[in-house]
Amino acid sequence: MRMPEQDYEELYERKQALAKLQKSIALFGRYCFPTALRKSTPPFHHEIYSAIRDEKKKRVLIAAPRGTAKSTVISLLLPLHRIAFKRDDQEEFIVIISESQAQSINFLSRIKYHLSFSERFKALFGDMGPHTARKWTNSDIVTANGTRIVAVGTGQRVRGFIEGDTRPTLIIVDDFESELNAFTDEARAKNRKWMTEAVIPSLADDGRIIMIGTVISEDCFLYWAKESTAWDVLWYSIIDDEGNSIWEERFPQSRINGIKEEYSSVGNINGFYQEYMNIAQSPDEAPFQPKWIKMHHYDFKRIEGQPCLVRNVGDEEKIIPIETYGGVDPASSLSAKADFFVAVTIGIDHEGNKYIVDMYRKRVSPAEQPDIIIDLWKKYKHKKMKIETVAYQEALRAAVKKRMLEENIYIPGLEKGVKPRTRKSERLLSLVPMFAKGEFYFRPQDTEAQAEFLSYPKGKHDDVMDAVWTSLEGSRPCRIKSLDPDEKTSKYQKVLDWMTL
Repeated sequence: MRMPEQDYEELYERKQALAKLQKSIALFGRYCFPTALRKSTPPFHHEIYSAIRDEKKKRVLIAAPRGTAKSTVISLLLPLHRIAFKRDDQEEFIVIISESQAQSINFLSRIKYHLSFSERFKALFGDMGPHTARKWTNSDIVTANGTRIVAVGTGQRVRGFIEGDTRPTLIIVDDFESELNAFTDEARAKNRKWMTEAVIPSLADDGRIIMIGTVISEDCFLYWAKESTAWDVLWYSIIDDEGNSIWEERFPQSRINGIKEEYSSVGNINGFYQEYMNIAQSPDEAPFQPKWIKMHHYDFKRIEGQPCLVRNVGDEEKIIPIETYGGVDPASSLSAKADFFVAVTIGIDHEGNKYIVDMYRKRVSPAEQPDIIIDLWKKYKHKKMKIETVAYQEALRAAVKKRMLEENIYIPGLEKGVKPRTRKSERLLSLVPMFAKGEFYFRPQDTEAQAEFLSYPKGKHDDVMDAVWTSLEGSRPCRIKSLDPDEKTSKYQKVLDWMTL
C-alpha cells in the first residue's frame, strides 16, 4: 500500500527540519526550548557553537564572563542536542562536573525539566522524560534511547559511575573551581591533580571534554589549561579588543559601566575584572594593584580660556583647573592586525593628580592618523603633545608637522619626537608610584585602559600604557589652584615672589 502524497510531503519536511536542527545547536535550542534562549544569539556564541560541534576538538576550554549564558549553551543545550540526535548504534555517556554535586544536580535538573515539558522536543524526538526513562534519579538518568547523564562534584570519583565497558563520551566541566574549593595553593594543586589524573583519563578513547568557567585566580585550572597546547581555547572578556560589548543586547555599555561602578563602590574593582574581564593576576606579581584603580566623574570644559574639569554636585558646580598633555602611541606597523592607534589626553591639577580626559583607541589607517591628532589638539589645546618616534612613528610625526603648516597651527611638543632611552618595561613600571599614591584617575568608561594596567605584564596590549607614559613625559602640575581670585596664585608663583623681593 502506497503512502499518501501528503504523508510524503510531511515526512520530507520533517527530515529537512531535523537536518537543520542537527546542524545548528542554536536553532535547535531556539525552537525546542525558547524560554532558555530569550535574547538573540551574539557573535561569540556562534564561535562557541562551532567549537563544540567540531568532533576533532577533544579538549575545548571556554572562559567567558558571568551572565553570558555559557552554562545554558554547554550544560543544557549541548546534552539535550546529544540526546536528540543519538544514533541507535552509538553509546552516549555524559558527565557534568561542577564545584559541588549539588550544583551539578542543578544543571541536570534543568535538562530533566525540558525533557519532561518541552512539547516541541517530544513532537520531534519522542518522549525522553521520566515516564519512558530507564533511570531517573537526582544525579543519574538514562533516557529511553540509552543516553546516560551523571552529575558529579569536584573531587568525586568519576570512575565510580562507570558501568561495564562504557566510559564517558563527553565530560562537561562547568565552573568546577570556586573561592570555596580553590582558596589555597594546596587546594588548587589538588584540583589540578584530580582533573589530570582522575577525570580526563576516565574518558572513552574518542571522548571529549569541554570546560567552561570564569577565572578565580591566576593559579586556577583555567589559566593552566590556557597555556597548554592540548586545549583549544576560547577566551572572552565582556569588552572585546575593539572596546565593544561582546553581547550588546544583553550587556550594553551603560550596563557594563553600571556593573563596574557597583563593584568599585564597595572597594572590589578586582571582582569586576575577574568576573567580567577574565583577568585575575596574582597580587604578588601584579605591578598595578586593583585597589589603586580610581575613578573620576568630571567633564572637560574651557572657562575663560582655562582648561578645567567640571562636575555638578547638587546645586553647585565643582571646578578643577588643569593643564592638558597629550601622548600618542601609533600602531607598531602598517599591518591591519597591528596594535591600536592610541591618543590619550591627560589633565593634571595643581596637586599633581592626573585624570584621563580623553582616550582615542582604534585601528585606523596611517592616512587618517594625522587628522585625528590635529582634531584632538584643536579640542584640548594640549600644553604639550608628544609622539613616540620609533620606525614608522617618525613618519607620522613628519606627516602631522606637514598638516600643521597647512593649517597654520603650532602644536607644542611635536618639534621633536619622544625616543625612549630605557626599556619599555622600565618605562611602564615607572608609572607604578603614581598609582600607588592615588594620583591617577580613570573615567568609568575607560575599561580597556584599566584592563591593560591590571593585566600588565601578561596582557595582550599595552598601547594605552605607552600613550599615558608619553603624555606625562616632561609634564608639570597646573599652576592655578582655583578660579577663585583669592586662590589663583600657585605655590610656585609664591616661591618666585619671595625669591625676587
